[in-house]
Formats: sequence, structure tokens, C-alpha cells
Amino acid sequence: MKSIDPTARDCYLLEIEGVELGPVIPGQFVHLRVLPATDPFLRRPFSVHSYNTGNRLLSLLFQERGKATGILKELKPGTAIDVMGPLGNGFTLNGVARALLVGGGIGIAPLYYLGRRLREAGVETRMLAGGATSLDLPAENYKPHPEVQILWSTEDGSRGYRGTVVAMLKEHLLKNPREETADMIYSCGPTAMLSEVVKTASNHRIPVEVSLEAVFACGVGACLGCVHPVNAREGTRYLRVCKEGPVFNGKEVIFDA
Repeated sequence: MKSIDPTARDCYLLEIEGVELGPVIPGQFVHLRVLPATDPFLRRPFSVHSYNTGNRLLSLLFQERGKATGILKELKPGTAIDVMGPLGNGFTLNGVARALLVGGGIGIAPLYYLGRRLREAGVETRMLAGGATSLDLPAENYKPHPEVQILWSTEDGSRGYRGTVVAMLKEHLLKNPREETADMIYSCGPTAMLSEVVKTASNHRIPVEVSLEAVFACGVGACLGCVHPVNAREGTRYLRVCKEGPVFNGKEVIFDA
């Protein structure tokens, strides 16, 4: 482990050196185990926040939520971390000219790497990021790429738009013609937020991909502990978030099951 630094309330940026992952698609995740700890026994999944194939530096943005993340935030430089990945399916990058990224809370984690990769590929990219207050958001200059515009929202109005990120999205789409806004929306955040993002995207006839969160045990699709219902031609199917996801076509995901 190289370093760990706070970025927002209960949120930390963890950097791990010397991680050989090979090609990483934005939206994929890694499974971590702190060595030699065996408690907690199971690995923990984290979206790839950034990865540099040149110096093999892996960055993860996480929120302290329990015992495992509590251990992670107290790590000292030089601590060994067992990294397995990349795992799962990521976002679709091809065939997009204008992208709109919508992140709620710690849901911004995979969107930063996505934003960087899209902009490097010449895709016009804008990001909407929201939190309860400014304390729940990283610094305003914390950008995935200098040419990615970020519009902030806070429910208390302490930074940017006053209201939820979904309310900002709806207003943004109403004010801007579809052909000037986005031909793809990517989103990650709480389930209720994702459901509203998908409805909003559908109302404006914009394709949408969402990154779902689930409790992973094995992380490779063997235990079937993270299935989520989706609409398919043959009816409702239950797909593994860790294997077929965590990124799905938003219009196929069933949110009210």
C-alpha cells in the first residue's frame, strides 16, 4: 500500500503500488484482502477508481461502512494487500460521442475512471455529482480529467445546485436539447437514485447504463449470493451482479422487486 488520504466525510482514497491487473474497463471492480488479516474472512469489493498500467498504481475510493473498511482506513504505507481482479463487466465505451455521468455519494468512485477514459478517447464528457452536503463530496478541483466538466449538487445547498443529483439531472435535460446533452448516460449510486435516473433517461430517450451495488461473497459468480432481477425476452431473469454486472443496461434492471 502506498498511501491513504481522506477525501470527504468518512471517505478515503487508497493507493496501492505494484498491482498487475492488465487492461481494466471502467466499472470493473477488485476484491481485496488485507494481509495477514483473516478477520473479516471474506474479501471486500471496490470499484476501480483509477488504474495506471505504466506504473501499476491502483486507486480505490471507499466509504467507511463497517469492520473491513474501518481496517482499511487505518493501514500504514507498506502494508501488504492481496488484490484480485479486475472482475465483472464494465461500462460500454464504444459508439459514444457525448456522455453524461451521474453519481450519488460514493457512487462517484467508478465514474472518475470512466470519465478519464472517455475524455482520453475524445468523448465530450460531463459529470453530475451529488451528496447530502459539501462535506460528503471531494474537493471541487478533484477531477478525472481537466476537460471533464463537473456540476455539483447538495441537498442543503452548501455546494452547487440545491437539491438531489436526480433533480439536477432532470433540470439539466429539460434545459438542454438531447443532441447537445448526451447520447449515453452512465450512473452509479444508491438503488433509489438509479431507478429515478433510468426513468429520467427513458423519458428523454437516452440509453443508460447503471452500476449496481450488492454484497459479494466470492466475487466470481460461484456462490449466487448477489443476484438481481432483470427483464429478458423469456421473462424475469436473476443475474449475478459480480459476474454479469456490476454494470447493466439500466432499462433492463428491475428496481421494485
